Amino acid sequence: MIRVITAGAHARVVESNLKQVNLKRNISLVDVTNPSLSEVNQLHERFKISIADINACLDNYESPRIKQTKEYTLIIYSQSHCEEDLKRCGPIGFFFTRRHLIAIHLSKLPFIDELDLNADMTKHMFHNGTEIILLRILYNLIKSKHKLLEVIEDSLESIEDDVLSAAHEHIVKRIFALKNKLLYLKKSVSGNRSVINDLIKDVPAIKEKALFAELNVEMMQVSDTLEIYRERLTSILEINTGNISNKINVVMKYFTVIASVLLLPMLITGLYGMNVVLPFQEHQQAFWIVFGIIIACIVVMLLVFNNKKWL
Repeated sequence: MIRVITAGAHARVVESNLKQVNLKRNISLVDVTNPSLSEVNQLHERFKISIADINACLDNYESPRIKQTKEYTLIIYSQSHCEEDLKRCGPIGFFFTRRHLIAIHLSKLPFIDELDLNADMTKHMFHNGTEIILLRILYNLIKSKHKLLEVIEDSLESIEDDVLSAAHEHIVKRIFALKNKLLYLKKSVSGNRSVINDLIKDVPAIKEKALFAELNVEMMQVSDTLEIYRERLTSILEINTGNISNKINVVMKYFTVIASVLLLPMLITGLYGMNVVLPFQEHQQAFWIVFGIIIACIVVMLLVFNNKKWL
């Protein structure tokens, strides 16, 4: 699907189409979502964009990078559209020229999709050219990562509560699942920081370098937050491992107490099972006397264990 927005006469921002775009006069934003083969060919013919570059924007395995040609600057930005499975999230490609900004991606971008053409901010963007449009889109993409961070924060708090209340095997699975999400998000943020740095340093068409530097600050904040979350996850995993070890120690302590309590009675019964002369064996109440001795030994051992707080 292709959506074209152009700056029209009298500072108006209007919907248009590819055929009506004046390549030499109009400031245009072309938003392309999951394009068909015919739409790819239209973009190629209208804007002289390489089909290989368009396909790169739709490749989930494409890394963030910048490519400069005579006709345009290609910016591939890694964006996490999906809160549940970060591994499925792919790049967004921006073809940046002095008069046109073409955004190509597989999923809808809420900022562009919900753009109010009558809003003063939208008019300001188009009045100031494609550089400011790109800046605003990147800024909103970075801000959207904060929503992901909020989801991760909630997951972290939930895991922490579970770990402090009890240690379970499923908690470890949740920890590693969240750790994988952080890994993919960290990789995405790291690549995007490199892209923004390259935009500031290597792309002559970018004039408002100070504004783009602010994007880098936002990226650093996201990166620092991810690092904090990673450290929290490591601590949670250590606490959970410690809780499991403590539970195993408690179980082993009870097994040891049981074995110790049974040890002396087993020795006594073993001795009386031998064919030798032993005390009380000729007595009429021999069984109950031996049984009483065994019970007394068990009671004494339990009292000793309890006194030493082993129970």
